[in-house]
Amino acid sequence: MRWSEGTLPTDYTFTGQRVEAGLGLLDYRARFYDPVLGRFVSADTVVPNPGNPQDLNRYAYVRNNPLRYTDPSGYLTEDQIKAYFGVETWKDVLTFFEAGGELEGRWGWLETLRAAELGDEIQFFENYSGLWPPLESLVFRGSLEDWEGQLYIQSEDARIPANKAAWLGNAFGVARPYHDAQSPLYFGPFYAEKTYYHPKFDWNRVDQADIALDLTGIGLSFFEATTVAEFAIPAGIFVDLYSIVKDANEWNQNGRPGPLEAPRDWLGAAFDVAGMLPVGGAFWDAAGLAVSLSGGVYFTP
Repeated sequence: MRWSEGTLPTDYTFTGQRVEAGLGLLDYRARFYDPVLGRFVSADTVVPNPGNPQDLNRYAYVRNNPLRYTDPSGYLTEDQIKAYFGVETWKDVLTFFEAGGELEGRWGWLETLRAAELGDEIQFFENYSGLWPPLESLVFRGSLEDWEGQLYIQSEDARIPANKAAWLGNAFGVARPYHDAQSPLYFGPFYAEKTYYHPKFDWNRVDQADIALDLTGIGLSFFEATTVAEFAIPAGIFVDLYSIVKDANEWNQNGRPGPLEAPRDWLGAAFDVAGMLPVGGAFWDAAGLAVSLSGGVYFTP
């Protein structure tokens, strides 16, 4: 394919956003973006994190850091979902779906919001049983829209608040127009009462003493082939022994680890023992470091 200099073979450009011919603006569905000014032409209707000064600039694109972030839809990051629910933490969002919450048990709706962008068509199915295509059980459809900072499902003849729409049917689907493709991208269907989990990492869950010991062991391993080997080798063995004794003492004080912690703890202890072998010290300590870091991984809706 050939095209002249200064032109593109498509009107979809940075992060897949469409250029409005004649305006020179990028259509982010929620707002238009001016690539010359480097700013949106209208203010963001939500401030995802008021504690971050960059978020207070409601005309800025991705906190003025496009090398690190993208904003393909203009909305519905976790921070923005929190803003739509009017809460400050993700844990507070989850309370809406837990026992006694406004959306109790409708976890599939949260997954639908995670998958959706403003302007996507949200489809609602009744008595969906897993067969594909599911259109025979379609009971309602409409586009996901922002109206004065609130989420709505907008059909041809009705505008329903998103939290009320969440009670329609037993499954949801997301259809997204994709460039010039005849068929849209499709996400789902998501069962309304099924919980969908996502991995996250929390540094506060990590045993930071274990991290320090693992890093110390790795550092000492690099000195074992140098003139200070007389010191490095026994020091490395001492670090591994100390780590084993530390873990054993914690097990004695706190009781047996739970079903998720036990394999990780035993594996970490095995790597500590292997680290005392005359070969592969750095490798075993690095493996122990990976096990220690895995303690910060957890799964949440």
